[in-house]
Amino acid sequence: MNSRIEESRPERLLHRLHSQGMLTVACLMILVIFGYVQLFEASSNVSRLETQLANLKEQQLMLQSKYDAKIDLTAAEEYAAEIGLTKCQPEQIVYVSFSGD
Repeated sequence: MNSRIEESRPERLLHRLHSQGMLTVACLMILVIFGYVQLFEASSNVSRLETQLANLKEQQLMLQSKYDAKIDLTAAEEYAAEIGLTKCQPEQIVYVSFSGD
Protein backbone atom coordinates (compact mmCIF):
# COMPACT_ATOMS: atom_id res chain seq x y z
CA MET A 1 0.00 0.00 0.00
CA ASN A 2 2.87 2.34 0.73
CA SER A 3 4.20 1.88 -2.80
CA ARG A 4 0.79 2.74 -4.17
CA ILE A 5 0.78 6.05 -2.26
CA GLU A 6 4.24 6.84 -3.52
CA GLU A 7 3.13 6.20 -7.11
CA SER A 8 0.11 8.44 -6.81
CA ARG A 9 2.06 11.35 -5.30
CA PRO A 10 4.07 12.03 -8.46
CA GLU A 11 0.89 11.69 -10.51
CA ARG A 12 -0.96 14.14 -8.24
CA LEU A 13 2.01 16.50 -8.31
CA LEU A 14 2.15 16.25 -12.09
CA HIS A 15 -1.61 16.81 -12.31
CA ARG A 16 -1.36 19.81 -9.96
CA LEU A 17 1.52 21.32 -11.95
CA HIS A 18 -0.41 20.75 -15.17
CA SER A 19 -3.50 22.43 -13.72
CA GLN A 20 -1.48 25.39 -12.41
CA GLY A 21 0.27 25.70 -15.75
CA MET A 22 -3.02 25.75 -17.63
CA LEU A 23 -4.41 28.33 -15.22
CA THR A 24 -1.31 30.49 -15.67
CA VAL A 25 -1.57 30.22 -19.46
CA ALA A 26 -5.28 31.14 -19.33
CA CYS A 27 -4.54 34.19 -17.16
CA LEU A 28 -1.77 35.30 -19.50
CA MET A 29 -4.05 34.89 -22.51
CA ILE A 30 -6.72 37.01 -20.81
CA LEU A 31 -4.11 39.70 -20.08
CA VAL A 32 -2.96 39.65 -23.70
CA ILE A 33 -6.55 39.99 -24.92
CA PHE A 34 -7.15 42.94 -22.58
CA GLY A 35 -3.91 44.48 -23.84
CA TYR A 36 -5.09 44.17 -27.43
CA VAL A 37 -8.44 45.71 -26.51
CA GLN A 38 -6.69 48.68 -24.90
CA LEU A 39 -4.37 49.00 -27.91
CA PHE A 40 -7.38 48.98 -30.26
CA GLU A 41 -9.14 51.66 -28.19
CA ALA A 42 -6.00 53.81 -28.11
CA SER A 43 -5.53 53.38 -31.87
CA SER A 44 -9.15 54.35 -32.46
CA ASN A 45 -8.73 57.45 -30.29
CA VAL A 46 -5.54 58.42 -32.13
CA SER A 47 -7.26 57.97 -35.48
CA ARG A 48 -10.24 60.06 -34.36
CA LEU A 49 -7.96 62.80 -33.02
CA GLU A 50 -5.87 62.82 -36.21
CA THR A 51 -9.04 63.26 -38.25
CA GLN A 52 -10.17 66.06 -35.94
CA LEU A 53 -6.73 67.70 -36.22
CA ALA A 54 -6.87 67.55 -40.02
CA ASN A 55 -10.34 69.12 -40.00
CA LEU A 56 -9.20 71.87 -37.63
CA LYS A 57 -6.13 72.60 -39.76
CA GLU A 58 -8.35 72.88 -42.82
CA GLN A 59 -10.72 75.18 -40.94
CA GLN A 60 -7.80 77.26 -39.66
CA LEU A 61 -6.47 77.66 -43.21
CA MET A 62 -9.90 78.73 -44.47
CA LEU A 63 -10.37 81.22 -41.62
CA GLN A 64 -6.85 82.59 -42.08
CA SER A 65 -7.57 83.12 -45.78
CA LYS A 66 -10.81 84.93 -44.97
CA TYR A 67 -9.01 87.04 -42.39
CA ASP A 68 -6.20 87.91 -44.79
CA ALA A 69 -8.74 88.81 -47.47
CA LYS A 70 -10.55 91.16 -45.12
CA ILE A 71 -7.42 93.14 -44.26
CA ASP A 72 -6.04 93.42 -47.79
CA LEU A 73 -4.70 96.99 -47.73
CA THR A 74 -4.29 97.18 -51.49
CA ALA A 75 -7.92 96.24 -52.05
CA ALA A 76 -9.02 98.82 -49.47
CA GLU A 77 -6.94 101.55 -51.14
CA GLU A 78 -8.30 100.62 -54.55
CA TYR A 79 -11.88 100.73 -53.29
CA ALA A 80 -11.23 104.07 -51.59
CA ALA A 81 -9.88 105.45 -54.88
CA GLU A 82 -12.93 104.11 -56.72
CA ILE A 83 -15.32 106.00 -54.49
CA GLY A 84 -13.27 109.18 -54.65
CA LEU A 85 -11.40 109.12 -51.37
CA THR A 86 -7.82 110.35 -51.24
CA LYS A 87 -5.07 110.26 -48.67
CA CYS A 88 -4.76 113.18 -46.29
CA GLN A 89 -2.31 115.92 -47.10
CA PRO A 90 0.05 116.98 -44.29
CA GLU A 91 -1.74 120.31 -43.92
CA GLN A 92 -5.03 118.52 -43.33
CA ILE A 93 -3.75 116.69 -40.25
CA VAL A 94 -4.59 118.28 -36.91
CA TYR A 95 -3.01 116.93 -33.72
CA VAL A 96 -5.02 117.22 -30.55
CA SER A 97 -3.37 117.09 -27.16
CA PHE A 98 -5.39 116.33 -24.05
CA SER A 99 -2.65 117.08 -21.55
CA GLY A 100 -3.11 119.92 -19.06
CA ASP A 101 -0.42 122.09 -20.68
